[in-house]
Amino acid sequence: MNQEQALDEIVKYINGPDGKDPGSVLQFVCDYLRKVDARYSWVGFYVVKGDNLILKQFSGEETEHKKIKIGEGLCSLAVLRNEIVNENDVKSNKTYLACFPSTNSEIVVPVRFHGEPIGEIDVDSDTKDAFGMRDEKFLEDLADLLSQQVKTVASEN
Repeated sequence: MNQEQALDEIVKYINGPDGKDPGSVLQFVCDYLRKVDARYSWVGFYVVKGDNLILKQFSGEETEHKKIKIGEGLCSLAVLRNEIVNENDVKSNKTYLACFPSTNSEIVVPVRFHGEPIGEIDVDSDTKDAFGMRDEKFLEDLADLLSQQVKTVASEN
């Protein structure tokens, strides 16, 4: 995947002629990322609601982890630390909350509004060592681009 082209396509979708609600934008991003990068086996957006992370949009297999208590798993670590968590071998990490037996790597990138985490982009891969610095930068740029959509979705009931 050419990540610059992917960002351009996402911006085109957001700025397209039809008004799009924030939830449909996030769903498009989940589906699009899985389509253009075979390493991305599952992509989801969680939002912070009180002491929990709530799954809002995702692409891939259904997960039982629709609500994660902050303090549990790699997802909440990204919010607690307000930094990217890039685990190249989830099976060796005791804090990992297993969603799918096939997952080997996970990257979680906080989505921030005025510097504070309001949600996150969570990407799983069936490949070990799937994500590098380019993925971190790309997903961080994407998180910045989508912060308003995530904020809106987070404020919904």
